[in-house]
Amino acid sequence: MKSLLFRVLVVSLAIMVECGRDFYKILGVRRRATEREIKTAYRKLSRKWHPDKNPGDREAEKKFQEIANAYETLSDKEKRKVYDRHGEEGLKEHLKQKQAGGGGGMDPFDMFFGGGMFGQRQQQEEKRGPDLNLDVHVTLKDLYLGRVISVM
Repeated sequence: MKSLLFRVLVVSLAIMVECGRDFYKILGVRRRATEREIKTAYRKLSRKWHPDKNPGDREAEKKFQEIANAYETLSDKEKRKVYDRHGEEGLKEHLKQKQAGGGGGMDPFDMFFGGGMFGQRQQQEEKRGPDLNLDVHVTLKDLYLGRVISVM
């Protein structure tokens, strides 16, 4: 049961991020694709599914719009970073906050994974020490009931 809690947390986050559409899959590129690869894939797919090439085809229009949305997100460095961390729903929330004039409220993802308090980004990344690995023995019941274990 070594680091089971950590694995549960990682899986939970992965599931949350995967909610929504996969823009990389829509464009047919890998997650680490370069800007050039993304642009090439977009151009190829947009030519294929463009409404002018498929007049009256609602499915083609829908597909073209999906491709355009995926490209709009992945071609913008800031949007892509937010999408990679939080998925499509997180991106929508980010855009809402940006239109409303900034960070209203506290984002738990930013608090724990690199952002500052109350939606403010830290200007400089803090220097980290070496990673610490601990073997913590817990049962499934402990995890389910939320048992707190002191490590120091």
